Amino acid sequence: MGKKSAVLLTILLIMIQALIFTNLNKLRANDDEILAEINGEKITMSEFKGLAKEMWKNISRKEDKKVFLNEAIEARIVASKAREIGLHNDPDIKEELETIRARQLMFYLRNRIKEQIAEQIAGKDFIPEYGRQKVRFGEIVVQSRPEAEEILRDLLKGANFEKLAQERSINIYSKNGGDIGFVIMGKGTFLEQVENIIFKLANGQISEILKTREGYAIFKAMERKDFTQKDRGELIAALKKKLMREKKRMQRERLRSQAKITIFSDNIKKIQQMEKFAPDDDLLQMELVNVNGTILRLEDLLRASNNKTLNGLKSRDFYNPGVLENMIKPNIEYTLMVNEAVRIGLDNDPKLKKHLKICEDSMLAIKYVEEVLFKEVTCLDEEIKKFYEEYKDGPEYKNMPEYVHARHLVVDDEDLAQEILKQLKDGADFTEMARKYTMGRKKPGFPAGDFGYIKRSGRVEMTEIEKAALFSLSIGEVKMIEMVFPRGNYVLYSIVKAEDKINRGSNGYNEIKGLMKFKLLEKKREEKKADFIAQLRSEADIKIHLL
Repeated sequence: MGKKSAVLLTILLIMIQALIFTNLNKLRANDDEILAEINGEKITMSEFKGLAKEMWKNISRKEDKKVFLNEAIEARIVASKAREIGLHNDPDIKEELETIRARQLMFYLRNRIKEQIAEQIAGKDFIPEYGRQKVRFGEIVVQSRPEAEEILRDLLKGANFEKLAQERSINIYSKNGGDIGFVIMGKGTFLEQVENIIFKLANGQISEILKTREGYAIFKAMERKDFTQKDRGELIAALKKKLMREKKRMQRERLRSQAKITIFSDNIKKIQQMEKFAPDDDLLQMELVNVNGTILRLEDLLRASNNKTLNGLKSRDFYNPGVLENMIKPNIEYTLMVNEAVRIGLDNDPKLKKHLKICEDSMLAIKYVEEVLFKEVTCLDEEIKKFYEEYKDGPEYKNMPEYVHARHLVVDDEDLAQEILKQLKDGADFTEMARKYTMGRKKPGFPAGDFGYIKRSGRVEMTEIEKAALFSLSIGEVKMIEMVFPRGNYVLYSIVKAEDKINRGSNGYNEIKGLMKFKLLEKKREEKKADFIAQLRSEADIKIHLL
């Protein structure tokens, strides 16, 4: 490449970077856009997107944005009622908020590094002279160096590269005569030391033997082309990823070298030597490591692995050497990174505080609706009878499908599952057992372990094995199901109970009374919630701006 071409390439790269920063500024302006105001408090686009991400909501369509914005507004006004009765002091909500805070601090720290990288490469040309075009290579890969040496000797004597590649190469490109297509330097296709050699080859030139990820390789440079705009964008993205990995690695090493870390090996051994775990706070509070004064307890490790109960400790795998230590290692790094974010003041970012506030609003609103508002809703027998008379001849009930009122809990220890099963058969409360032990999800608005009435043909958050078992049970019968997951190499134990059953075609009051009560309760709850929110909205000063 000539001097003139190099100058033009540098100018083009500067223009691309300028375009990126221009679009970034537009994006930031969009993030500051005010979507709604509730009693003087604003919800901006960035807060809105952050909440949607936290709650796994898809807001790609305009209609989705409108629906979710209304939900966020409702959460804000209901949360104020929750705070009036002290629900914001609930330990579970405080714990969840702390988890969100730490996760957001990690996100902010990554963004800080990304901004530093963007500034570092802005307007600069990081591409070596010999890597400023994409190159089509042929490649022959074999498992041993002696075999590669033999092939190289044949090539230097004039043997056909494509023919040898088809006959002897072990990689997927052998059928194409070794042709791997066009490659861009710096995208991580090959090891950096390999790229520094092969991109210097002239067209038609054959490389020395090089050690790659696949084995011992010989390359042939076949053709060169200038970059397209897309190629340049991909190269810049690859460079950013590479710099990001390097900076994160250096940061981890720096923090680790400066940290004072004490691992409480005696406590780790004590846990590993236990034959049986009792679900008590003493065990959960056992200290495992001290990271610069931050104590990591057993419950912290469980929370980090999305397992808030002791069930995770009952797995047979837990007793294998190194399992607990491997749980500790990433938590040490995580703690160091979060503490670093606090040290440089990222926890004082106003956007973080707003994000935590809007997340807290959402959690408080759900808790208030489920534990306060819905608790007031009941159904009297005469109300159920009236509801039945009104709807019994409707299509949903006249052609009644098969239903079961499903109870469901999941644990990962067979002994625990057997003990729970025994207690349930002896009359233990299913809701209490599910609240205490289940690893499964809670259905919103329902007691722990209660999945309501499900149809045989309907969709539900449980496996087909569990669903089939439920429909095979008699009313009140409880069953344990062993579920083996070969791909993840683990076993779960599900306990299901048929609280009530309705046969296909049933329509008598006594036959479907349970379902009618369930449907009426659901209807009354929705009406209660709608009336409550309508009242709060009428009392609040709400301004919704266009999305």
